[in-house]
Amino acid sequence: MAFRSRSRGVVVATIFGWALIATLVVSSFFLAPSRVHSTAVLPARSGVRYHPNLRFRSSPRGGGGFGYGLGSLAFIALIGVAARAALRKDFPYFTNQQLTYLDSAATSQKPQVVLDSMDDFYANTNSNVHRSAHLAAERATEALEKSRETMAKFIGAKGIEGLVITSGATDGLNRLAGMAARNGLLRDGKVLVTEMDHHSNILPWSTACPTTEMVKIDQNTADIDMKDLASKLDGRVKVVSFVHVSHVTGHEADVEAIRKLVRSRAPRALIVLDCTQSVPHQEINVEELGVDAIVFSSHKMFGPTGVGVLWLSPRALKVLPLPATTGGGALEDIDDDLNIRYTDSPWRYEPGTPPLAEAVGMAAAAQYIMDHREEIRENEEELLSITLDEVSKIPCRTLGGPQANRGAPIVSMTFDGVYPNDIGTIASGLQGVCLRAGHHCAIPLHRALGEEGSLRLSLGPYNTEDDVRKGVSAISEALDIITDKTY
Repeated sequence: MAFRSRSRGVVVATIFGWALIATLVVSSFFLAPSRVHSTAVLPARSGVRYHPNLRFRSSPRGGGGFGYGLGSLAFIALIGVAARAALRKDFPYFTNQQLTYLDSAATSQKPQVVLDSMDDFYANTNSNVHRSAHLAAERATEALEKSRETMAKFIGAKGIEGLVITSGATDGLNRLAGMAARNGLLRDGKVLVTEMDHHSNILPWSTACPTTEMVKIDQNTADIDMKDLASKLDGRVKVVSFVHVSHVTGHEADVEAIRKLVRSRAPRALIVLDCTQSVPHQEINVEELGVDAIVFSSHKMFGPTGVGVLWLSPRALKVLPLPATTGGGALEDIDDDLNIRYTDSPWRYEPGTPPLAEAVGMAAAAQYIMDHREEIRENEEELLSITLDEVSKIPCRTLGGPQANRGAPIVSMTFDGVYPNDIGTIASGLQGVCLRAGHHCAIPLHRALGEEGSLRLSLGPYNTEDDVRKGVSAISEALDIITDKTY
């Protein structure tokens, strides 16, 4: 789902919206507000699945939710229009911050609810999981498994069987490549990756499978070259792994077209999708995508570092029954001859102690996105439109072109005779603007486009129009200093 361009008519709509708010606020004074229950603590409920090595009673904690009365209607209407402006207030990083942060594709800032959820876990719930029957372990296990349920809901998965907690997308891809090798999937076969991908998708597969091949991108659009993909697809292809949204250009791959092509020419191949840059900005449904596995990192979607998700489809679970890494918590039994009987999925793929507080924080971030999805989308679409308009006023090349089919608010630029790193350094020093300069762990993509690197501006829901204009102004000023010209 690509970002849509937005017209200046949004300003008129906003003015009308604020007028409506004023009317609603006045009327709300005469209405009794209903009680709002906290949802900070996730309730236990019957039917929740836990690690098969541990069975215990459900916690008696009660549930929460929102009660709606007439007074709430005015409040909800106000939120509907004003929430986009209020999103920034949810992120404490910006409370006393003088920097202009335009590097969310590298890592995102965190809303207070994420920080609170992790603090609460350590203060009130901390224990190990899946190992003990005492109350502290029960509560910690419940927190982890409820977080897993939230993440399954976040990506539209029907169950938790394939929802594996990892340390991030890089870890997920390395585990997946290791699993493919250990289960014999790669024997006498080959893997396809693309020039559009992050190094973290290319390197694990090329390490696990020396016959890995790289699909080219179109030099004009920076999209995956479908003709080149078709020419490389045959019965030897065991895995096709590619990025959903480019972290350099923001381009969204045509997953449906690629899936249909792969299924027609290499029907037994697993299709792997790196969703790291798409999950913060658009709704993902793995059932609709029709792929066999996805990976993503928490820290790019407003959650903590050190945690992420690898999701495996029922088909992938059958093809990859043996985990790449193993240890405590991954097995049901082991005999004296070292014959191992692994536990159920997904726990067989999660040896050792998982990142507990981080998983709770990731789930809080996912819930935050689900609660604010429309405001996030509208704000980022508008800011992307403004960014492209402002960037068009300075002498640069936008990788992939300004009309790219973007799935995230990411714009990368190059400049004649000027190193992107120089502009990034000057922009930071002069105006405190945070931009990413370099090859962005995407050397093949830049080489395919005839570039050594680029300057990237990437947005989050907490950014404002002032941020964008200040960022582009800093780029222009840096160019002015380097080239001794005024733009």
